[in-house]
Amino acid sequence: MLSPAALRPLILGLLLCTVTSGSIASGRANNLVIEEVVVTGKRPGPPLWQVTKGDHTLWLFGTPRLIPKSLNWDSASVDWMISQSHRYIVPPQVMAQTSNPIKAMGVMRDLAKLKRLPKGLDLETVVGAPLYRDLVVALEPLNLKPAKLSRLRPMFAAEKIQEQGLKVAGLRVSERIERTLQKMVKRHDVPVIETTSHASIDEMLDVLSTIPMESEIACLATTVDSIRTDLAAASSRALAWAEGDVTALQKLNYPDVNASCSRGIYNTPSAAALRVKTRRIWLEAAMDSLATFPTTFASLPIEELVRSDGLLSDLRQRGYQVRGQ
Repeated sequence: MLSPAALRPLILGLLLCTVTSGSIASGRANNLVIEEVVVTGKRPGPPLWQVTKGDHTLWLFGTPRLIPKSLNWDSASVDWMISQSHRYIVPPQVMAQTSNPIKAMGVMRDLAKLKRLPKGLDLETVVGAPLYRDLVVALEPLNLKPAKLSRLRPMFAAEKIQEQGLKVAGLRVSERIERTLQKMVKRHDVPVIETTSHASIDEMLDVLSTIPMESEIACLATTVDSIRTDLAAASSRALAWAEGDVTALQKLNYPDVNASCSRGIYNTPSAAALRVKTRRIWLEAAMDSLATFPTTFASLPIEELVRSDGLLSDLRQRGYQVRGQ
């Protein structure tokens, strides 16, 4: 099996990435200052949403994509809720796999090749001098040398900038929260419902190979322009989540679906089809659980619960009763 960790940064991270949309303002990056986010004390706990059909209940727990490394949250109520549940639905995900080690090695070579620009091209040539100047300035507080990005495609250069920005700002992808939930589920012996969408290796590679270069350049431009504000917004969302502040979560912007990076990927036919398939699998699992089990617990990215076009909204439109915490 090809390691999911090898594909996730290249596929899932890009399909689900959160990047604030915006346009390049010349010289704006000159004032870029990134401060580490430090959170002290335990927060009261994140919110839960309740979806009901008759006397059956689905509890939905939303997780932020990024959290401060120092963030602690009160998980007692979530632990109790899981202990009372008959099933746990994992978040929607895409997985590509192969049991052939020779093919796996070939895929890794293909992925490495896809990340890099064609021979004879460099990043400055592809994106143009104005954007590249802003890029060089934006990299200074990140302790990231432009030479490290020179051979990368714009989309993967943007990914590298985001990764480095997270380190400098003391943020990290919130996989730790999902691992905590999985431990609770295992401890209480709650059966798990998988919602994995399986794709072929060729499908996943096709997602990367068909993204238009102009979309990649727009992705990099957005990242360069908004890396500082993105990190600050991510911290605000994580704190509102840990405080259980639903009002603040609803007011905060969740621009990932409409952002330049996500838009460029979703607009490719293979990625759009994969996303529709993944959402359908999760929705079917949620509806089946509501029809079958008295109590189900599920976790989702928080934006799927607060956005007007999220999965929670899909359930509401199908006639289910929805209540926030």
